[in-house]
Amino acid sequence: MKPNWFFAYERYYNMVVSDKEKTIIDCLHVPAYAGGISHIYQALTSDLNIDTLIAYCQQTKSSTIASRLGYLLDKKRLITKRKPLQMMITTYAKLDPQMKKKRLDKTWKLYVDEGIV
Repeated sequence: MKPNWFFAYERYYNMVVSDKEKTIIDCLHVPAYAGGISHIYQALTSDLNIDTLIAYCQQTKSSTIASRLGYLLDKKRLITKRKPLQMMITTYAKLDPQMKKKRLDKTWKLYVDEGIV
């Protein structure tokens, strides 16, 4: 993990753990480690602080994570401010790095497979 990605962690007994929002961001970085995009999609609920999610995404400076997060929040109707994430997007990405079929979502510059979420 890059040093600038090590934030939003706290000590819990003898372990270091991330908060819920940072866990989502980490999962979006490598979806396969989280069981795939569909599991991440299920974890996105109104219990999360969306502003914190967006701020953490901005801290990573990752265009791909911004695309994935924006698309999934849009699908869940949890996003109210698209602009902060859209301003981060500099390149096209895949929602699921392992997908074969794809359709382009122009709003989020993201190749998606409709069967995932």
